[in-house]
Amino acid sequence: MADPVTAQWSIPGTSISVRNRTVLAAMTNKQSHEDGTLSDEEISWLMRRAEGGFGIVTTAASHVHPSGKSWEGEMGVWGDHHIPRLEELSTGIRSNGALSLVQIFHGGLRAPRSLTGMQPVSASKNLENGVEEECRWDRDTWGAWLPDLPVPRDPDQPQG
Repeated sequence: MADPVTAQWSIPGTSISVRNRTVLAAMTNKQSHEDGTLSDEEISWLMRRAEGGFGIVTTAASHVHPSGKSWEGEMGVWGDHHIPRLEELSTGIRSNGALSLVQIFHGGLRAPRSLTGMQPVSASKNLENGVEEECRWDRDTWGAWLPDLPVPRDPDQPQG
């Protein structure tokens, strides 16, 4: 019987085959450029994991909107300018026999104005330890992305 960790397997319900069950977990490596594009160092680091035999290589957390960046060097996946380096990475990982995944992310209340230039957004007002400023829900910004979601009720406001 084959070792279940090293045996090739298929993702149920798909035709996707993975060479083994080893997965590089998403890590915060802070190697991307200021605009969220992948650096040569980050691509090289992730490629070495594919070359080394991981079945699945997962990127670091990658913000999905400019307002969602939470730390310096965070990868982004919100603009067309990210696509060329993402294609380079995914092609390289695939050519080394691994499956590539991107961990999508939005920092919410932990996406400080000092990095994004915007007030943090969240599903509710929140000012907890370590947060730069109170969060807000911005229907104009998020309504375009999430048109079917109701505006969250502010628990501090009377209902009427």
